[in-house]
This record gives sequence, C-alpha cells and structure tokens, in this order.
Amino acid sequence: MIAKTNLSGNIANFQIISGILFGLFVAVFFQFFGILNLLVLVTALTLLFIMSQSPFYGLCLLLFSIPFSGILQVNRDTIFFDTANKMLAYIVALAFFFYLIRNKRTKKIEVSKSLIWFSLFSFWCIVSLLWTFDKTESLNAIFGRINLLGMAFLVALIPEGFKQFKTLCLCTTAGAGFLGTYVAFFKIENLAGDYGQRLAVGTNENVLAHGLAIGLLLSVFGFRNSGKFTKFLILVFDVFILYAIVLTGSRGTWVALIFSGILAPLFFPGIEIRKRVGFSCFAAVVGSLFYFGITHNVFGYHVREVFDRFYMISPEAAGGRINTIWPYYWRHFLENPILGSGLGFRHSIAYSPHNDFLAVLSEFGLIGFFFFAIMQVMFFLDTIAVKDSWMRLVAFTLPVFLLVAGITHTTFGLKSYALTIGLFSFLGRKMDNSALQE
Repeated sequence: MIAKTNLSGNIANFQIISGILFGLFVAVFFQFFGILNLLVLVTALTLLFIMSQSPFYGLCLLLFSIPFSGILQVNRDTIFFDTANKMLAYIVALAFFFYLIRNKRTKKIEVSKSLIWFSLFSFWCIVSLLWTFDKTESLNAIFGRINLLGMAFLVALIPEGFKQFKTLCLCTTAGAGFLGTYVAFFKIENLAGDYGQRLAVGTNENVLAHGLAIGLLLSVFGFRNSGKFTKFLILVFDVFILYAIVLTGSRGTWVALIFSGILAPLFFPGIEIRKRVGFSCFAAVVGSLFYFGITHNVFGYHVREVFDRFYMISPEAAGGRINTIWPYYWRHFLENPILGSGLGFRHSIAYSPHNDFLAVLSEFGLIGFFFFAIMQVMFFLDTIAVKDSWMRLVAFTLPVFLLVAGITHTTFGLKSYALTIGLFSFLGRKMDNSALQE
C-alpha cells in the first residue's frame, strides 16, 4: 500500500527553510558590507529577476543609460566589466539567450540585410587582427567590435512588434532628455570635458553629441499613435536634448541633424511637390528666425559659440583634421591599400581620424571598405523597404545622419551607431502596415 504524501506540507517547509536561509544571508551581508551595498544587491537581484522574465525591460534600461556610459565606470583596468552599462548589456544578452530557449524561439529569429552586412564588416575587422602591428590595442578593439555587434543584435531581435520598438525609442529619448534636463538645472561644471565648458559627461564631446542626436531623431517614432500628454513630454525632452547638444559644441552633429531632419525629406521619393515647397518655405522661415536669434545673442553664450565655430571652418580651426590628421591616415591607407593596417591601428595613434571613411580605409583597406559601403547601402534599403509611408520617411533620416556625421567624426565604433543599426534591422524585418500601427 502506497503511503500518502502531504505535498503542501513539504512545500511549506521548503518555503520556511528558504526564508530562514535568505534572512540569514541578508543579515550577514548587512553586517559585513553595510546597508548601501545591501540595497545595491537587492536592486541587482530584482533587475535580474525582471529581465529573466522579459529581457525587453533590461534593454529599455540599457538604452536609457547610453548618454551616461562615460560616468558609469566600474573598473578601467578590465575589458569586459569596465562600465556598468556594459555589465548590464551582458546580463540582458544572457537573459535573452535563456528567454529564447525557454520559449523555443530559436527557429523564428529573422535578421535583416543591415545586420548581415554589419556582421560581415565586423568579422573582417576581427580577421584583420592577423596582420596588425599592435596586438595589445587590437585585443581591446576586438572586444569592442563584439560588444557593438551584440548591441545591434539585441535591439534588432528583442522587440516583438511596433509597441515595444516605440518604447525602446522613447527610452533612448528619455535618457538623452534627462541628461539635458539635469545640466539645465544643475549646470555642467562637473560634466565638462577637456575643452573648456563643453559638455562631455565622462566621454568625448562629439561622442556624447552623436548619442544625444540619435535620441532626438528617435523621438519622432514616439509620436506615432501617442496621446497628447506623451507627445507633450516628448517635445519637452527634445528641447532639453537640443540644449545638451548645444553644450557639447559639436559642429558636425548639427550639420548631420540639418541634413537628416530638414534636407533629406525634401529629396525623399514619394512626396508631393506642394508639400516639398511648403516644407522648404517653413524651413526657410524657421532658419531665418534662428539666424536672427543667434546673431543678436537671443539664445545665450553656448548657442552663439557653436555658431561662431561654423565661421571657423578652415585648416587652422578644424582641429588639425584638414592639414594633419586626414593626410596622415590617407598616407597609411596608400601604404596598405588592400588589407589596411589592421584592427586597432587608429587606437594606437595619438589622435582620432575624425572620419569614418578614412578610418575604415586605413585600418581595413579596400576589402573592409567594400563591406562598409555595402552596409551603408543596406541601411537605406532596409528603411526604404518599410511599407508604412510615414514610418519610411522618418526612418530614412537615420542613415542620412550616420553618413553625414561620419564625415567629421569617427562614429562606427559608438554604442549609438550600433543601436541605430539594430533599429534598421528591426525595420528591415518582414513587417506590414498592421504591425507598424499597433
């Protein structure tokens, strides 16, 4: 005769024992490490539990933290865990991996042409490690390329529909807007960089401006099917983002924003001539008012300083780009035109190339530039292939911004660049109008 087992009693006993052990653990941890570290531990465990249920929430937090990555340093001497948001990215990737296995979604993964060619370009970057002269710098660069590739995959594959896609865009905008709000009320003395009072937040001013501009452009996606309060909040964030970009003093970012946000739609196919003319007149009026405000110092010192820097576009005022940096990298490309100097070359030089095209040519040669050029084409193809006309128009501004920003800055190694590629890849998946209008 089989004895009856009291399952409810066993479960209750297990819960009691687990509660006692957990209480002892908390008490010991508090005794040796203090209340602050205990709160950090509890917060981390809570985030881990939430992300194990849905890695989407972790990705939202990760995109929000991008503007603050420069001040989230944990240990500069390590490669994997040097910043807090990089650690968060690893946790999100691990949570997404287990999420795919648990929900048996491995056979449903779709990747777009943008992500495929970004992967091929990254693979060639890693292959070039074989002939680079500085293996130490290249080791750091190779992990950087893998991290960027992982970021693009997470953004491309985690969102399940346009609602989550829009939420990710708004999280990126909120992070950039929060930074602008903070510096507007608490000044930038502790967040300034190496160039006087230009806003940097622990990183390079141009790097920060690029991430802020991506947050600004992505805010446009948030307007789709949003309520009045949400739209108002987005506009407020956008104002503070523009203010933060002004504080960075980045001229190239402003040029890229103008081309992507104003000029690109004028040449986008499928827009009526009447709308083109109307938009051009509106842009001309706004531009004239903005010019008047700047010349009469209506907007303050920082806006006037950026405007004055536009007048200083010359070899002497270009930070050495025209007369020193660009010729230097061009000469190195001519020395190794097919294969380039290898991954990590630009990191071993005292100054950045400030140009995506010269950076790719000098490091990865014509073969690497071929992958890079095809990748740019795929960005446009993935955005143009979006069936919803409004979404297609908005998305088209993103590759234009990346292309123009890459003329004066080195951007293809930035987190914000990889984030944008992930968005291209999401839009490039087979999504019909109903999916984009959820």
